[in-house]
Amino acid sequence: MDRPPPKIEVPEGQQQPIATKFGLTYDIPADWLNRATSVAGRTGHSETITYGGVGIYGRDYCPESGASRLAMSGVTGRRGMDTLTAAEDEAQKIERTLTEPDAPDVRFQRSAPVEVEINGRPAIRITLSIAGLPREADCDASKARYDIVATPALATADVMLLVIDNSLGLPESADETVVDEIISTLRPTDQKEGI
Repeated sequence: MDRPPPKIEVPEGQQQPIATKFGLTYDIPADWLNRATSVAGRTGHSETITYGGVGIYGRDYCPESGASRLAMSGVTGRRGMDTLTAAEDEAQKIERTLTEPDAPDVRFQRSAPVEVEINGRPAIRITLSIAGLPREADCDASKARYDIVATPALATADVMLLVIDNSLGLPESADETVVDEIISTLRPTDQKEGI
């Protein structure tokens, strides 16, 4: 499967499923922006990260800062790796995108990989906490947390990674329980969800 399935329309106020090209689906809250067929990411000094199957919370919350968002979910895949290696590789890649010569104060704290089960499927979860992020404006967050979940893919790649980037320390920041709820919805895509 070269492309993601089409966006799944649901009634307003319901959780929004995002079916991915990896044969797995996850849900975002009703108040998130569903960009299921879009690609998003960031380019750092020495690395680029890109995700598909995107959900966005708090888009443009900081008008003084370019393209601000409070949280984002997205997926990517890996071939030729197991779930543990893929999760660690993604954490390292994120660190490299945020390591800039003009931002020497960025600090990372990475959790040990944890084996979890999500809807009967094995997965590896790593949490990457970041402090000292450079700020373009006073309303930008200086702290963030990335939750990385790697699980065997059912199409396109060996492993699918669900990554949730959450800005911390702002009044409107998403609660950490929202991240756990999103992760808990990860499941094989069923026929009515687009594959």
